[in-house]
Amino acid sequence: MDPGFHPRFDATSRVYRYQVYNAKERNPLLEWRVWQYRGALDMDAMNAAASLIHGEHDFATFGNPTQGESTVRRVLTARWSEGTAEDAGSVARRLTFEVEANGFLHHMVRVLAGVLVDVGAGRWTVEQFAEAFAAHERGRARTMAPPQGLTLIAVKYASPSANEDMGYG
Repeated sequence: MDPGFHPRFDATSRVYRYQVYNAKERNPLLEWRVWQYRGALDMDAMNAAASLIHGEHDFATFGNPTQGESTVRRVLTARWSEGTAEDAGSVARRLTFEVEANGFLHHMVRVLAGVLVDVGAGRWTVEQFAEAFAAHERGRARTMAPPQGLTLIAVKYASPSANEDMGYG
């Protein structure tokens, strides 16, 4: 590695994954790894709202700057996917929100996940999500998903050798 390499500031993007276990009954074995959500969720609405955050935008509604004043970030991907999990004879949904960006605000992923679940639950419409996003006011998005369920998946670098050295090649 270059002697001036800095693992945080030389990163070009980061990938986070947030998992929601969607079932009527809770699973105590997953308590520390997923957000256990009992209500019905509309994945199409959640993905419609998530598609609005692609690109470079001011994300002030969803978090506070980690350093400096800027709340502008560039989101490369943001999507929900669905899998199933067999639990003691019942079928549960495992919903996964994956988001990649050039940087994140403090609590940005958890607030996005929480508000997108609000959209899926019908507490917010996609239009209300868009209005809150455009407002650039942190107080507009108050739902924050719990910390369990959030995982940093990858940190990517411009240099292919840096990605390989970090195990992402």
